[in-house]
Amino acid sequence: MKKVKERNEEKERLLNSLQKSHGKAMFGNVMADFMFKRLFGNKLVMLPFLKMVLPEENIVDIDYINTEELGDTPLDNKVVFDIACTTSDGRELIIEMQKAYQPNFKNRSISYVASRISSQARKQREIRQTRTGEHWKYDLNPVYIIALLNFSFDHEEDYPEEKYISSYHLRDDETHELFNKTLNFTFIEMARFLKDEEECTTVLDKLTYSLKHMHELDAPPAFFNEEFFRVLYNLSELNNFTAKEIRNYMRSLYAESDYANTIDYAEKVGEARGIAIGEERGIAIGEERGIAKRDAQIVNSMLEKGMDIEMICEITGLTPDEVNALR
Repeated sequence: MKKVKERNEEKERLLNSLQKSHGKAMFGNVMADFMFKRLFGNKLVMLPFLKMVLPEENIVDIDYINTEELGDTPLDNKVVFDIACTTSDGRELIIEMQKAYQPNFKNRSISYVASRISSQARKQREIRQTRTGEHWKYDLNPVYIIALLNFSFDHEEDYPEEKYISSYHLRDDETHELFNKTLNFTFIEMARFLKDEEECTTVLDKLTYSLKHMHELDAPPAFFNEEFFRVLYNLSELNNFTAKEIRNYMRSLYAESDYANTIDYAEKVGEARGIAIGEERGIAIGEERGIAKRDAQIVNSMLEKGMDIEMICEITGLTPDEVNALR
């Protein structure tokens, strides 16, 4: 009984600190990595989401898989996805959340899909050669990437202003005949979604509105009455978190709030130093200093909001000496 009381008191203390630092909120912010993975790492959210976004694919069930993809050789960079899963018939899905604008995100998406294709090829060759001695016949399972973007792509002039979800496949330029279904790209540009809750007419509209605005709401919109939204908002409600989950969410929030500043600082310093000692080394120095600057910004922001050193250490994972050194 005593332990339950202590856990409840710790949870209350963390929620009060969160309120001081980020304002009163009933629900978490999906742009925080912890919240994104909490929601989409749950089949009760993921399966309905996939049916909304890929209605023609008839996805019945999924299994979550390792999000780390190693390269074909030790020299290749490894790829780490936000969430990855497979369907019962072997189709592969990558679910990504991109917080800030990235000029080459389309190329990054292609790289992610290509890495899964490469992985399939490698595994199929190994299986056939070791078990049957046969050659691989290039039988590939479709790969889908679905990305939630907190920004908008640069589209052509005649692109519909209200269109916030787009899907791309390999098709003939003239007839638009589908070449094959192996490569599939879907982007949800939340910055293009400008509807008020009363204007949300489809379940996908309601979901996009929720993902974009739930951290600003005191309660779910009254007419979002599908069972899916009861589950979504229940998982997102901060009062339903354990103390450990609140700490992880707070870490994620602080990392998110300083992400853009860190990148900007790293790029500027890296560029300046790169002129003198080479671009690659300059960027490395810039990134290192940017990380140090970010840590200092996070710590001082917490101190300014009245958080004590013990709480800061608990949230950031820093030691008291490291916190004092960054003041």
